[in-house]
Amino acid sequence: MTNKWISNHPGNMVIYQPQEVEWEWRVVELIDWNVSAWDRNLIETKFHKEDADAILRIPLSRRFMADSIFWLFNKDGDYSVKLGYRVACKVMKEASMQGESSMAGDIEDGTCVLCKRTSEIELHVLWECGVAQDIWAGSMRKLQKGKGGQLDFLHLVEELMLKLSQEELELFFDPSRLVKRAGEFLEEFKQSQVQLAVSTVSARSSRWNPPPGLSYKLNFDAAIFQDGEASRFEVVIRNNGGEVMAALSARGLAVFDSEEVEVLACRKALEFASDSGFVDIVLEGDNSVVMDAISSSRMLHSRLGHLYLDIHCLATRLHVRSLSCVAR
Repeated sequence: MTNKWISNHPGNMVIYQPQEVEWEWRVVELIDWNVSAWDRNLIETKFHKEDADAILRIPLSRRFMADSIFWLFNKDGDYSVKLGYRVACKVMKEASMQGESSMAGDIEDGTCVLCKRTSEIELHVLWECGVAQDIWAGSMRKLQKGKGGQLDFLHLVEELMLKLSQEELELFFDPSRLVKRAGEFLEEFKQSQVQLAVSTVSARSSRWNPPPGLSYKLNFDAAIFQDGEASRFEVVIRNNGGEVMAALSARGLAVFDSEEVEVLACRKALEFASDSGFVDIVLEGDNSVVMDAISSSRMLHSRLGHLYLDIHCLATRLHVRSLSCVAR
């Protein structure tokens, strides 16, 4: 229990060691293999609530898998010398800053006051925090459902410089301009509504295309509740005539970020299709990062690699003709 196996948790390990020391304990013993889920009663009984909540948040594979090691500081879980060097520099810098704070007698918690999950550093406040992600989700499309995993704020800036235009970068670094621009758009919208005599139907940003032949199209989506303590999965299966053949709306457990909930939704959708008897399907989602990862093998060593492997196994069994991403 002293190993680092709880990602997105302080120290990536159990903070409060159980009072009843079980030296032979293994993580596998905390899983109820009859339902392929955590043994909630055992975990909540043996562990401190903070540790128990973190353990129960870890998504499990549907299959029995061997242990694997992944590089926590990289999105795809693969280690590289370049990233290792940057992480080492970051650790040394943080250690130096902590030493200076201790000498000055300035000892503070430093936990984010909004999500209470991690240290309140620049990268977290501006990008990683769930509250920040909600704000960016309502701004530019290129920032919606943006991926995380950056080592520091400089790393984030480097990625944005490759992704955004000059004008978009200025909006990112000057939120006041974004607010002003939103006000201008709102005023323009109000004026157009007054001038229009007849209401018109706006064009859809995306068009549903039927699947080929006798196959079925499987669309899925996911959402995270505002308190972050639960998620929801939506699945619909249509034939080539657009008729709904089956649909599902299910409540999920707490998740850490948008990628995790989308991956879990995809797995749930494929399981639903299999249980419903559909074997020839076209899979369609709205998260480009997740759909790209599913179509390749680059994320198999990441924190969610075991979930991507589950999806690959299901897709092979169901004969998934193709994968696509559509904007909502």
